[in-house]
Amino acid sequence: GFWGQTALHLASSHNYGTLLPVLLRRGALVDLRDKYGRTAAMMAAAKGNADVLETLLAAGADPSLRDKAHRDCWSHARIGKHTKALEVLARHAAAEVEHETTDDETSTEVEFEESDDGGWSASVASEADSDRCDLERVSDITKDDFIRDFVSLNKPVIISGLVEDWPAWDVWTRAGLSKKYGNMTCNVGGIPYAHTYGRDSRDMKLGEFLRYMDSPESDVPRPLYIFEGRIMQKAKGFEDDFEAPAALDFQAELVQFMVGPARSGAPPHFHGDAWNALIYGRKRWFLFPPNKAFFSRDHPMHWFSDRYPQLPEDSKAIECVQHPGDTVYVPRSWGHAVINVKASVALAIEFDPEV
Repeated sequence: GFWGQTALHLASSHNYGTLLPVLLRRGALVDLRDKYGRTAAMMAAAKGNADVLETLLAAGADPSLRDKAHRDCWSHARIGKHTKALEVLARHAAAEVEHETTDDETSTEVEFEESDDGGWSASVASEADSDRCDLERVSDITKDDFIRDFVSLNKPVIISGLVEDWPAWDVWTRAGLSKKYGNMTCNVGGIPYAHTYGRDSRDMKLGEFLRYMDSPESDVPRPLYIFEGRIMQKAKGFEDDFEAPAALDFQAELVQFMVGPARSGAPPHFHGDAWNALIYGRKRWFLFPPNKAFFSRDHPMHWFSDRYPQLPEDSKAIECVQHPGDTVYVPRSWGHAVINVKASVALAIEFDPEV
């Protein structure tokens, strides 16, 4: 055709599901591309033709291929807000991971538990990695010292050694989260609270999201992220996984749990006083004083690669890399963005220092 489309492209686009098996039996190439680099699976995902997409995936279509606009099947389905197509892709990704791993669930959990990194992916977002840290680092701090030296001065700090005795180290492993909270429904998006900012988001079981993190579908420039602000209401027993350190024992206003693959994170934003404890992974922080704070709805990797380099030098961020066991204090009204350099699991608490 004029667009370089085959009969398989047209059948997929127009939802002619009964025609697909005939074309495939006659040797139609399932991943052949049209003039714009689109495969038949991309056409089905873009149109929301979930049954056709499922047939193509079963026939060996590769959902990770990208067209000339750098969009894969996931991107096409998300742009069209085609929930059923996204569910098909998620099931396919989960099946691929399960096929590559052992059928013995107990053996799988033991393998994850024995890993020093909690069984999380070792993949690194090398383009966002850094060893820079402009923040003061302290340890063995008291609550009075914390208030005097940082809260009262509205000064950020990174603190080590506050969360080493949390049960979360055992529970928030890859296997532990799946076992304890796998059936919990979370809102997933490219940025935290995506629906609030007019961005695409959807509900997903935590176990399903963890399988997504294991799959090639998460190894993309702008992956999805869980930033759950109703964790205390949703996850029974979650309060047993952690305890506010004595130095940070204030009235909590919001408890937030976050988990995501490398390259996920949060774009620039600001709010009240908060601390963020990292259990597994590595995070790169960008902090802006209140007079330079701003909001962005961009995916953090888009902001980092396209927006951040354009900022004037005197508006660039104070940066720091957070490692497991580190707690970052972000004072009230300080702007901040975060990129997960590695798959990360963390807890953030917004608090009122006056109470």
